[in-house]
Formats: sequence, structure tokens, C-alpha cells
Amino acid sequence: MKDAALQVQNGNKAAGLCARRTSLEIQPLLKEFRKRSLELSKENS
Repeated sequence: MKDAALQVQNGNKAAGLCARRTSLEIQPLLKEFRKRSLELSKENS
């Protein structure tokens, strides 16, 4: 936690860029997961 605070204070822009890039990569996977999860919950109820 201390390291993260230091990175924020020092303006570590690369970490933010990496986090955004990763979130964009997993977004389609999460949408598919939610879709299938809803389908299964409807079948089981």
C-alpha cells in the first residue's frame, strides 16, 4: 500500500495506462460471462 501511495505521489502514469489497457482487454470477456451467467440463472429458476 505504501508503494502505491508513493507511485501516486510521483505521478506513475504508466501504471494507470497499464490498468486501463488491461481493463479494455478483459471487458469483452466479462460481458460474455455476465451473459452466460444470466442465461444459467434463468434456466435454474
